[in-house]
Amino acid sequence: MAKSISIEDALKKVDLIHLLSNFEREKITTKEVQGLTDPQLSALGVSTIGDRHRLRNSCKQTACVFHRFMPAKQSPYPQKKGKSKTQSWTRKMVCLSRPDADTTPRSEEKQLLIDVGLGEKTVFIPDINISPEQFCQVLYTYFAKLQDAGGFELLTCIGSERKLVTIRGKYTPQNIKDRLDQGRIYIRPIQNSLNLDPVDSGVDVDSGLMQKCSKCQKEFPFNILKKHIERCSRMELMTCMIQT
Repeated sequence: MAKSISIEDALKKVDLIHLLSNFEREKITTKEVQGLTDPQLSALGVSTIGDRHRLRNSCKQTACVFHRFMPAKQSPYPQKKGKSKTQSWTRKMVCLSRPDADTTPRSEEKQLLIDVGLGEKTVFIPDINISPEQFCQVLYTYFAKLQDAGGFELLTCIGSERKLVTIRGKYTPQNIKDRLDQGRIYIRPIQNSLNLDPVDSGVDVDSGLMQKCSKCQKEFPFNILKKHIERCSRMELMTCMIQT
């Protein structure tokens, strides 16, 4: 006779018990784990592909009923005493598109970045004590194009000037909070400029009729051409501001 394994036991089996509070806070059981996407699991702290694969397999397994009646001292998963409470962290972050960006974006550029999946977003970190690698994976879930940056820098803007300065130390939420209690965090690519193509909205945009944009000479379906021209005009204006 068997029963469904608990989320606590599933996490213990794959050495992820330190993430238990994240799953409990979101009221996630082993049944829900099977339906979570990779980005959702990453946001809960399961940052590597291997850990996500092992956790899903662990949640499929069953535990013997006799384990319920086993004395605590004989349990293969002894409870840790004095378990520390995890602390979440939320901060507004702005993903820039160019390695040479050294000032905060102006209003036109802000809207352009937002339109292409970059720009400002409110980033939620379930556990402020996650590692730099886990923090990186969380940022990738919010800014997917950042994976093509060839590395990135974290910066902030101090005072009324728009000049950006780098944040020193480890790229962890705790270090950033200690060094910069308030203000936006800016993310700047190191090696590669991020593409400014619009993100796929999942909507069928093929009208069957194509027309070239008079500004960039690329072809677009009639039913999205107008929106593209607006974006293309903003890009042209932004380029002029950068050159001047």
